[in-house]
Amino acid sequence: MKFKNYLKEQQHIEDKEIPFEHDPKLGWWQDQEHVTLYHGTHKRNLKSIYQHGITHKDPTSGMISLALEPHTAHGYASMSAAGGEHHFRYSGGKARNTPHEDRVVFKLKVPKHWIEQHKDSQYHGNLGHSKKRVTDKSEYEKLSKDPEHKDYHYYAMSELRTKKEIPKEFIVGHMHKVKK
Repeated sequence: MKFKNYLKEQQHIEDKEIPFEHDPKLGWWQDQEHVTLYHGTHKRNLKSIYQHGITHKDPTSGMISLALEPHTAHGYASMSAAGGEHHFRYSGGKARNTPHEDRVVFKLKVPKHWIEQHKDSQYHGNLGHSKKRVTDKSEYEKLSKDPEHKDYHYYAMSELRTKKEIPKEFIVGHMHKVKK
């Protein structure tokens, strides 16, 4: 019976796999009724996240980081084998990168009111221009007029953080980034 349940769970997880979004059209993130966010992690966390939502917080900040585009989330997943960004940074020469095939990116559809209520209002984790790019719509509007503009370039390395766990109901599915 356990094996049957395992197969049923595996099928449920496989059914939730969606194609990787290489060039998502995101728009200005605060204009949406639901904010599309991404969370990168190790594939071993699939079952737990589908059952409980995203619950693992960074031990230093006490927050969960969510990327505004999938490539950044995939990059953050590279640190998941070490136990997350905190452990990765402090492991010195012993840091282990997570291979591409072991990384997954969760796509989330989060109600705007939930994000507004629970996001880190200081926008910690955004370095350099990243903070301005998530707080100043005029920056987005200015750059989006460029015919070469790609939303994932604009939001690269930007994130939102929350101390609140991410409910499983916000999960759209998970993606694997396959090398082209």
